Amino acid sequence: LVCASILGLILVGTYFVPMHLSLVSARVAFYAGDYEEVTMRMEGRRLNESDKLMYEKSNLLYGLQERYHQYEIYEKRQMPKEALNALLQGVIACKEEAILAEQFGIVTEWKVIKEQFESALLQQYGLSVQDVETISELRNPAYTIAVENIMAGKSYDDMSSYGGTVEEEPIEEPEQTSEETVPELEDLLP
Repeated sequence: LVCASILGLILVGTYFVPMHLSLVSARVAFYAGDYEEVTMRMEGRRLNESDKLMYEKSNLLYGLQERYHQYEIYEKRQMPKEALNALLQGVIACKEEAILAEQFGIVTEWKVIKEQFESALLQQYGLSVQDVETISELRNPAYTIAVENIMAGKSYDDMSSYGGTVEEEPIEEPEQTSEETVPELEDLLP
């Protein structure tokens, strides 16, 4: 009986203590801003309401941070078009998550990440917040044309140089459509 009790304590200790320590580490990581660590430590675990909320907050912020990390990877690999697209898609994702960030009470953290995207777009490509807002409302093929024009070094002056306007207008077919005259554009929007 004593051996069974000791064995039971050991088994309980080997299961619950590491789980508890992992949750404590996740909480510390959350307050340190390491949202990847929080997501990894809490994912797939049975959580109480407080920990679930912390996991959801972390997951949202980590997703946005990961988009910025994608931009950094494209920059290091010298893939400027993909880097620009990652930044623009990051701003779009921030815009989509704004209401949820407000509901979670993480607007300050959300703004820090959003400002990272906006700052990089201004420094790397000279795009203001208003320019980015306008471009983020475009749909293909206008969005892809805008990215191509920015990569070609064209300054952002009005939507006509970026493939049209924000409103959906019918796209006119060019008179000559031979493969030699129409450049191949890869759609950048998912």
